[in-house]
Amino acid sequence: MTISELADRSGRSVSQIIAWATPGKSGESKPAAPRAAAKKAPAKASPAANTGGDKNVNTRTPEGRAAYDIAVFDAVSASNKPIGSSKLRKQIGGTPLQLRTALNRLIEDGKVTYQGKARATKYALR
Repeated sequence: MTISELADRSGRSVSQIIAWATPGKSGESKPAAPRAAAKKAPAKASPAANTGGDKNVNTRTPEGRAAYDIAVFDAVSASNKPIGSSKLRKQIGGTPLQLRTALNRLIEDGKVTYQGKARATKYALR
């Protein structure tokens, strides 16, 4: 825990905590009233279906996984040459893990093939 985090949690300033930790150097100061915690903006709700470019896609349900697999398959089939995962993610969204998992399912089903290794991997229709 950093001093800044300790200050936020205790409601004291960083200088007060330093003064407390090093008694005699800066004198004793009486504790200040707790500071108001900074309000964080509420997180945006993620859409159930991805419309492209958004990193949040629904892959927690079988229906969501199937819809994402279809979107990945459509994006691969729309490309006239093998396509990399970064371009796929820009087109359809999702996290790298979600895309990799969907591509692996499509490869296992025999719908998509790949060539290359690691970052140079390209995907195409079988």
